[in-house]
Amino acid sequence: MSRQSGSNAPDVPADDGKDLKERERSIRSELKEIKREQIVAAALDLFYRKGYHKTKIDDIAAALSVGKPHIYNYFRSKVELLEVVASRGTDEVLRAVESASHDRSDPETTLRRVAYAFTQSALVNHKHAIIYFREYNSLPADTRSDLREKRIKIDKTIQSIIEWGMESGHFESNVPYISSLSITGMMSYTFAWYRSKNTTPIDTICTEISDNVIRMVKVGSLSLENNNV
Repeated sequence: MSRQSGSNAPDVPADDGKDLKERERSIRSELKEIKREQIVAAALDLFYRKGYHKTKIDDIAAALSVGKPHIYNYFRSKVELLEVVASRGTDEVLRAVESASHDRSDPETTLRRVAYAFTQSALVNHKHAIIYFREYNSLPADTRSDLREKRIKIDKTIQSIIEWGMESGHFESNVPYISSLSITGMMSYTFAWYRSKNTTPIDTICTEISDNVIRMVKVGSLSLENNNV
């Protein structure tokens, strides 16, 4: 509608109302995600320190100074919270591996970057990994199946890089599948010994492990192994 003659009211574009509502929705969504992540963080800490079975929803609510209904506004049950907490470590490693594997400059550079990214993610999310292995049997069957598929995807990504390196003459392996499992096993197991108070910087650990990964498959490694038998 056009402005009446003589009116001092400014013209307001018709889309301004829509933009305002869109911003309001975006803010509400961001606030909801912040509150959801606060609950996840509290659950992670309690599951890690007390164990999943000894932690109650009341404990999580108390840690956040909120009522129990607040938790149920975001999660239907404690087991749903466990699914989110236990899955996050694997999800983050998968994202890191997929991102690092996009670099296809040469097999050695790619495998080194993937190993570094995998290890870094595993270290940063080591509490999630501890809860995953400790509470594995408490996870719903479909969640366990989904996580197994993601871990298989990680293994196959690394195996494909090894096979690429074998074709280009950079790597050697009698059984690439076993080499891949050995590499992912070494990097995954960091959760068992790494703690946040560890005095060795994460960068140093990631560099050392990625160097070891390359040594495992680099051309000459098999002949070196045979000479040491």
